[in-house]
Amino acid sequence: GARGFGLKGAMGEVCSPVAGVWVATTLKGLAVIERDRVVREVAVKDGRVPLACAPSYVAAAVKDAAVIVDYRTGATMARLEALDASSVNGVVDLQFDRAARWLAGVSNLGTVFLWDTRTWKRVGWYPGLGGQAVRLAFAPDRPLLAVGGVLVSVPALGSLDSWHTHGHTPAFSPDGRQLATTGHDVILRLDVAGRLARPRPGSIVATPRAMALHGARLAIGQDGGALHVRDVASNQPLASFETGRAGMSGPAGLEWLNEKRLLTAFGTDSLHVFDATTG
Repeated sequence: GARGFGLKGAMGEVCSPVAGVWVATTLKGLAVIERDRVVREVAVKDGRVPLACAPSYVAAAVKDAAVIVDYRTGATMARLEALDASSVNGVVDLQFDRAARWLAGVSNLGTVFLWDTRTWKRVGWYPGLGGQAVRLAFAPDRPLLAVGGVLVSVPALGSLDSWHTHGHTPAFSPDGRQLATTGHDVILRLDVAGRLARPRPGSIVATPRAMALHGARLAIGQDGGALHVRDVASNQPLASFETGRAGMSGPAGLEWLNEKRLLTAFGTDSLHVFDATTG
């Protein structure tokens, strides 16, 4: 079963900068979590939900921009240029690549921007998908960025391939050879050049809200409170269970703590840890 712990003002997004440490968004800013307890809270003025973690710092959304914060001290290291002056709700997603060389952000109008983490200067932009607010994922093994259902190159942000322009939340397998997205019921394979191969149908459950990868395991949070775990390589289901959060819109945040435990945030002032094998 689930084990929960209170987090006053939780806003539903969580990421892990280093093993054993997690950072979650709150109404006041950020909460740093170690060993299932909050050890530090960091105030972020005008903070929003989107959050991304690198080993030494986190990127947090603020209105139409983002700030870089040292989560260990609470110090603000940089404030990034505005994403989109015409954007009403500002940043909807932030993602670092695996080496923390690049930070990508997307506005609620679907425009994508790329920053160089050595200088924190904006170095590229991608026009997006016709005003759709999508999420991002960097490939783990090559300079590719999934923008919803579109692949773009990094750092040029040139469009390479598209499989579903209505895809919302992408997730790569650990080896970068497979890619899944919410809003589309397939897992796709990538060839060595980064192009998309023929889809494999029937691999994603209906209405996913959040996804997280650990090894070959893909965790999927579904509207209505269900969690599903699938083996990415074999495309087989490993576990499915209800979280007891029926009637909710699904987890806004989903992270693996280890090979068995899932940390979920439903935006209701608490976080919950689930055994991914038994529920």
